[in-house]
Amino acid sequence: MEQLNEYYPRKLSSPSILFSTKDDNYDGFIEQFNLKIALPNTNNDGEDSANNESSKIQAFKLGIFFDYGFSGKVKLFMKSMLLLDVNTYEGLNSLKFIGDLEFNQKNDLFQGSMSKNMYNKDIINNSTSNPFDINEIYLDYLDRNLTNTYKYDYFEKYLLSDDEEKSIEVEVNIPYQQKVRYTPTYLYTMKEAW
Repeated sequence: MEQLNEYYPRKLSSPSILFSTKDDNYDGFIEQFNLKIALPNTNNDGEDSANNESSKIQAFKLGIFFDYGFSGKVKLFMKSMLLLDVNTYEGLNSLKFIGDLEFNQKNDLFQGSMSKNMYNKDIINNSTSNPFDINEIYLDYLDRNLTNTYKYDYFEKYLLSDDEEKSIEVEVNIPYQQKVRYTPTYLYTMKEAW
């Protein structure tokens, strides 16, 4: 945290993070993951503060990094990310997101049994000019052909209370089927034409 604090004018306090996944049909594929971030009340000096203007959640950026893949006519394994960016004018006690993970592509993939691994590498790496600039990291990520986006259904917020803990909850549902555009192999084209 000390290294991060050098990049920001106010001291950051360490949150507690809970992460869980769901596989309701026990097929080995995750249908949902949940993230809960509990933030302690702090003032500008990083000290605990139960009732302080600076302890309100007024803005936050959350980058979530994960592995993503699918198999079938096209096999893919890649490193991916989501970015939540929220600015509020009033102080909030709690934020909650519930939505779906979507697969996006600019160009078609090629069909075949070989796995597509062109993006199966860390998003933050030695070529990242500033590993703490989440905006730059996300813009570089969006330049790729294959990405994921988070389409949330609704967003709940609760007004500031005297609670000691502020929290951010994210529920991401992963659809069983995703739309994938691909170019079939020559042999597959000939077989279907036959």
